[in-house]
Amino acid sequence: MNYKDIQNNIKDYISNHKSRIPTITRYRDYSKNAVGRYHKGRIVKNLRLQNEVARHLTDEGVLQAYDSEGNGYSTGRTILDILVEDTLPKSSIETLKKYSVGEKPKIIVQEEARQWLKDFEIREGLHKKFKKLVHDSLVVGDSFFKVEKREGKAKVILLKKENVIIVPDSWNGSEAGLYIYAEERKNDLGEIYSYVEVFQPDGKVHVLNNESKAFVKIDNKKINGDVDIELGEFNIHHVSGIYEDETSLYSNSIYEGLTSTFVELTTRLTSISGVFNKYTNPKMVGALDFSEPDTTTGERIVKERDYYYGEDSTLTDSLRYLAPPVDHMKVTYPHLERMLKNAYGQLGVNEISLGLTQDGGIASGEAFKKAITPTLNTCRDIANNLYVPLIKLYQQAYKIETGKELDIDIEFQDGISLSEKEAIENERALIDAKLISRTTLLKNRGVANPEQELKKIAEEQKILADMFEDAEVNIPGGINE
Repeated sequence: MNYKDIQNNIKDYISNHKSRIPTITRYRDYSKNAVGRYHKGRIVKNLRLQNEVARHLTDEGVLQAYDSEGNGYSTGRTILDILVEDTLPKSSIETLKKYSVGEKPKIIVQEEARQWLKDFEIREGLHKKFKKLVHDSLVVGDSFFKVEKREGKAKVILLKKENVIIVPDSWNGSEAGLYIYAEERKNDLGEIYSYVEVFQPDGKVHVLNNESKAFVKIDNKKINGDVDIELGEFNIHHVSGIYEDETSLYSNSIYEGLTSTFVELTTRLTSISGVFNKYTNPKMVGALDFSEPDTTTGERIVKERDYYYGEDSTLTDSLRYLAPPVDHMKVTYPHLERMLKNAYGQLGVNEISLGLTQDGGIASGEAFKKAITPTLNTCRDIANNLYVPLIKLYQQAYKIETGKELDIDIEFQDGISLSEKEAIENERALIDAKLISRTTLLKNRGVANPEQELKKIAEEQKILADMFEDAEVNIPGGINE
């Protein structure tokens, strides 16, 4: 399969792909905590007090207040201002990023490539780009990037899922046969045209557009047609999300299936917010009238936090709540807790990793790791999905700039610091289990010459052993007596 097979049907590919955009947009809003704003109509409709709220909204959706004479005036606040946003979607993403790539992965290359590696990572700001790749793969299910040659240097360019189309291979539908990058651009006259790049398995990129003045720049040469940077393989790379769709080449967002949970959480939080307190005042029945007209609505209510008294104590004792004001809380909070636990499970995070509980006070790094094991397991899945694409990133960049092959490995770090005691105990366990040598251990600790250091340790041990033996021989009752 090549670009000629799809050139005539490119509009269909782009049109079909556009059906994914609304879902992608919704999930991107979630990642900004904008659940309430995205579903504002649905949330207001779900509120038990929607009619009361609607009474005080102008046609433009602005809240009104009333003076002592009952005249309405604008508060300047809209319905958006009273919505409570659900913070869980954003905090879960930030937590997973923190324990997967929050700390820069350790890149292991041959000696001759170390200076190149340092310069390349600084120039391209790779650690920041790793975080963006993880963010997109979690939020919308997939992230993409390409490695290009520009002015003799390798350039890593992040691509949005909205602009990338995966075309299945004609022989194996579970593999990508081509990737299409499509976006709308403007020419010098302000006219919109479609700019398209078709990525082939042999590394060639074919540039298509309907604007003759549009070109791709490769090494300062204007290209409109085939581009080949001689990598011999795809120079576009796909980082899958941790929740994959087995029937598609795309992965599902980490939010997939949680929309109703997020909306209900936000609805319930909104309904108990301070803005609506005047509509949930205690309703009482009795022989005395303690109600007063509300200056906003004119409705007679019993104000909260006021002290009431009556001359006849027997009449006062007769007062009863029609519905205790705490009933709403008793029902709401347990339900919120159940919904949150469901969301935690699907998002792959727990309360401790989110900083919502200390679970009795966790001090050491080892104990903290055990407490957030579900979160760390999810983060390991994230690292596994990043591993191969990042290996390709470094190898292709090195080949573009030097023409050589790169031997490389990547070790991801969770960034949870152990105490020195815990670190030593873990190292001792590895040595006892014969899983690592003392030389390698010292090298990992930054010792320049581990063999010489081990020789010094052995010499010190011998001196100490000889001193102990001499002291034992010369003490009263020792073996020389």
